[in-house]
Amino acid sequence: MNKSHSTRKLKAGEKFPAMSLTTTRRKELSIPVPRARFAHVQFRRFSGCPICNTHIASLRAAANQLQAMGIYEVLFFHSTTLEVQSFHKDLPFDAIADPGKHFYRLVGAEESFFASLHPSALRAAFVSSIKGRIGMKMRGGPFGLPAEFLIASDGRILATKYGLHAYDQWSVHDLVKLTTTTNESSSGPEGLT
Repeated sequence: MNKSHSTRKLKAGEKFPAMSLTTTRRKELSIPVPRARFAHVQFRRFSGCPICNTHIASLRAAANQLQAMGIYEVLFFHSTTLEVQSFHKDLPFDAIADPGKHFYRLVGAEESFFASLHPSALRAAFVSSIKGRIGMKMRGGPFGLPAEFLIASDGRILATKYGLHAYDQWSVHDLVKLTTTTNESSSGPEGLT
Protein backbone atom coordinates (compact mmCIF):
# COMPACT_ATOMS: atom_id res chain seq x y z
CA MET A 1 0.00 0.00 0.00
CA ASN A 2 1.98 2.99 -1.24
CA LYS A 3 0.55 6.45 -0.82
CA SER A 4 1.94 9.06 -3.19
CA HIS A 5 2.36 12.66 -2.06
CA SER A 6 2.91 14.04 -5.53
CA THR A 7 1.67 13.41 -9.01
CA ARG A 8 5.15 12.35 -10.11
CA LYS A 9 8.70 11.67 -9.06
CA LEU A 10 11.61 13.77 -10.24
CA LYS A 11 13.98 12.24 -12.80
CA ALA A 12 17.65 12.57 -13.72
CA GLY A 13 18.18 15.28 -16.32
CA GLU A 14 15.39 17.51 -14.96
CA LYS A 15 15.97 20.67 -12.99
CA PHE A 16 15.59 20.29 -9.25
CA PRO A 17 12.96 22.72 -7.90
CA ALA A 18 14.77 25.89 -6.79
CA MET A 19 14.45 26.28 -3.03
CA SER A 20 15.24 29.15 -0.67
CA LEU A 21 15.45 27.69 2.80
CA THR A 22 16.40 28.42 6.39
CA THR A 23 18.34 25.64 8.08
CA THR A 24 17.70 24.47 11.63
CA ARG A 25 20.73 26.60 12.61
CA ARG A 26 19.01 29.69 11.14
CA LYS A 27 21.34 29.86 8.15
CA GLU A 28 19.98 30.87 4.73
CA LEU A 29 20.47 28.14 2.12
CA SER A 30 19.44 27.78 -1.49
CA ILE A 31 19.27 24.70 -3.66
CA PRO A 32 21.12 24.42 -5.94
CA VAL A 33 23.87 25.23 -3.48
CA PRO A 34 26.12 28.03 -4.77
CA ARG A 35 29.79 27.10 -5.08
CA ALA A 36 29.14 23.41 -4.41
CA ARG A 37 30.20 20.93 -7.08
CA PHE A 38 27.39 18.60 -6.03
CA ALA A 39 24.50 18.85 -3.61
CA HIS A 40 23.32 15.57 -2.11
CA VAL A 41 19.78 16.33 -0.93
CA GLN A 42 18.11 13.70 1.22
CA PHE A 43 14.55 13.48 2.44
CA ARG A 44 14.74 11.43 5.63
CA ARG A 45 12.01 10.50 8.10
CA PHE A 46 11.48 12.11 11.52
CA SER A 47 14.67 13.38 13.21
CA GLY A 48 14.82 10.66 15.88
CA CYS A 49 14.22 7.81 13.44
CA PRO A 50 16.54 4.96 14.46
CA ILE A 51 16.62 3.64 10.89
CA CYS A 52 17.67 6.98 9.39
CA ASN A 53 20.18 7.62 12.16
CA THR A 54 22.12 4.46 11.35
CA HIS A 55 22.58 5.82 7.83
CA ILE A 56 23.34 9.34 9.08
CA ALA A 57 26.07 7.87 11.31
CA SER A 58 27.83 6.55 8.18
CA LEU A 59 27.57 10.00 6.57
CA ARG A 60 29.00 11.63 9.71
CA ALA A 61 31.97 9.24 9.61
CA ALA A 62 32.62 10.18 5.97
CA ALA A 63 31.95 13.93 6.32
CA ASN A 64 35.54 14.98 5.52
CA GLN A 65 35.69 12.66 2.49
CA LEU A 66 32.38 13.96 1.16
CA GLN A 67 33.44 17.57 1.62
CA ALA A 68 36.78 16.93 -0.12
CA MET A 69 34.88 15.52 -3.12
CA GLY A 70 32.75 18.69 -3.33
CA ILE A 71 29.58 17.00 -2.05
CA TYR A 72 27.38 19.33 0.00
CA GLU A 73 24.95 17.41 2.21
CA VAL A 74 21.43 18.69 2.92
CA LEU A 75 19.06 16.58 5.02
CA PHE A 76 15.32 17.21 5.28
CA PHE A 77 13.34 15.86 8.23
CA HIS A 78 9.58 15.95 8.71
CA SER A 79 10.18 17.23 12.25
CA THR A 80 10.12 20.68 13.82
CA THR A 81 13.24 22.84 14.00
CA LEU A 82 13.42 22.28 17.77
CA GLU A 83 13.19 18.49 17.36
CA VAL A 84 15.97 18.47 14.77
CA GLN A 85 18.14 20.83 16.86
CA SER A 86 17.73 18.78 20.03
CA PHE A 87 18.36 15.40 18.40
CA HIS A 88 21.09 16.39 15.91
CA LYS A 89 23.15 18.84 18.00
CA ASP A 90 26.43 17.99 16.27
CA LEU A 91 25.21 17.22 12.75
CA PRO A 92 28.01 18.32 10.39
CA PHE A 93 25.53 18.98 7.57
CA ASP A 94 22.71 21.41 6.93
CA ALA A 95 19.32 20.21 8.09
CA ILE A 96 15.90 21.48 7.08
CA ALA A 97 12.80 21.06 9.23
CA ASP A 98 9.67 20.39 7.17
CA PRO A 99 7.03 19.12 9.63
CA GLY A 100 4.22 19.79 7.16
CA LYS A 101 6.04 17.80 4.43
CA HIS A 102 5.67 20.63 1.90
CA PHE A 103 9.02 19.89 0.25
CA TYR A 104 8.45 16.12 0.47
CA ARG A 105 5.36 16.52 -1.70
CA LEU A 106 7.26 18.81 -4.08
CA VAL A 107 9.83 16.10 -4.85
CA GLY A 108 7.42 13.15 -4.84
CA ALA A 109 8.65 11.46 -1.65
CA GLU A 110 6.29 8.66 -0.69
CA GLU A 111 5.02 6.68 2.27
CA SER A 112 4.42 2.98 2.73
CA PHE A 113 2.81 1.10 5.61
CA PHE A 114 5.58 -1.49 5.18
CA ALA A 115 8.47 1.04 5.15
CA SER A 116 9.99 -0.13 8.46
CA LEU A 117 9.31 -3.86 8.10
CA HIS A 118 12.05 -4.73 5.61
CA PRO A 119 14.87 -6.78 7.23
CA SER A 120 17.43 -4.06 6.40
CA ALA A 121 15.27 -1.42 8.10
CA LEU A 122 14.73 -3.59 11.18
CA ARG A 123 18.47 -4.29 11.42
CA ALA A 124 19.28 -0.55 11.13
CA ALA A 125 16.74 0.25 13.86
CA PHE A 126 18.27 -2.38 16.12
CA VAL A 127 21.83 -1.06 15.57
CA SER A 128 20.70 2.50 16.24
CA SER A 129 18.82 1.57 19.42
CA ILE A 130 21.88 -0.26 20.79
CA LYS A 131 24.00 2.84 20.21
CA GLY A 132 21.39 5.10 21.81
CA ARG A 133 20.55 7.03 18.63
CA ILE A 134 16.80 6.88 18.91
CA GLY A 135 14.03 9.38 19.45
CA MET A 136 10.39 8.66 19.86
CA LYS A 137 8.65 11.77 18.47
CA MET A 138 7.39 10.45 15.15
CA ARG A 139 6.03 13.70 13.76
CA GLY A 140 4.73 13.01 10.29
CA GLY A 141 4.33 9.31 11.03
CA PRO A 142 6.56 6.25 10.77
CA PHE A 143 5.70 5.33 7.18
CA GLY A 144 7.99 7.66 5.21
CA LEU A 145 10.30 6.38 2.51
CA PRO A 146 13.63 8.07 1.85
CA ALA A 147 14.22 10.04 -1.33
CA GLU A 148 17.54 11.51 -2.40
CA PHE A 149 18.98 13.51 -5.22
CA LEU A 150 22.43 14.29 -6.55
CA ILE A 151 22.26 17.79 -8.00
CA ALA A 152 24.80 19.61 -10.17
CA SER A 153 25.79 23.21 -9.48
CA ASP A 154 23.45 24.38 -12.25
CA GLY A 155 20.45 22.69 -10.57
CA ARG A 156 20.27 19.72 -12.91
CA ILE A 157 19.44 16.40 -11.27
CA LEU A 158 22.27 13.98 -11.99
CA ALA A 159 20.78 10.97 -10.16
CA THR A 160 17.76 10.09 -8.06
CA LYS A 161 16.98 7.40 -5.51
CA TYR A 162 13.46 6.80 -4.20
CA GLY A 163 13.70 4.21 -1.43
CA LEU A 164 11.54 1.10 -1.53
CA HIS A 165 11.79 0.72 2.25
CA ALA A 166 12.97 2.87 5.18
CA TYR A 167 16.64 1.82 4.88
CA ASP A 168 16.89 1.94 1.09
CA GLN A 169 19.29 4.75 0.19
CA TRP A 170 22.69 5.29 -1.37
CA SER A 171 25.53 4.18 0.83
CA VAL A 172 28.57 6.46 1.13
CA HIS A 173 30.29 4.12 -1.34
CA ASP A 174 27.39 4.47 -3.81
CA LEU A 175 27.47 8.25 -3.49
CA VAL A 176 31.23 8.44 -4.03
CA LYS A 177 30.89 6.17 -7.07
CA LEU A 178 28.12 8.36 -8.50
CA THR A 179 30.12 11.55 -8.12
CA THR A 180 33.28 10.08 -9.60
CA THR A 181 31.47 8.58 -12.61
CA THR A 182 29.13 11.50 -13.21
CA ASN A 183 30.38 14.29 -15.41
CA GLU A 184 28.44 17.51 -14.83
CA SER A 185 28.35 18.14 -18.58
CA SER A 186 26.52 14.87 -19.28
CA SER A 187 22.88 14.10 -18.60
CA GLY A 188 23.86 11.78 -15.73
CA PRO A 189 22.64 8.36 -14.67
CA GLU A 190 19.14 7.57 -13.45
CA GLY A 191 20.62 6.51 -10.12
CA LEU A 192 21.44 3.34 -8.28
CA THR A 193 18.78 0.93 -7.10
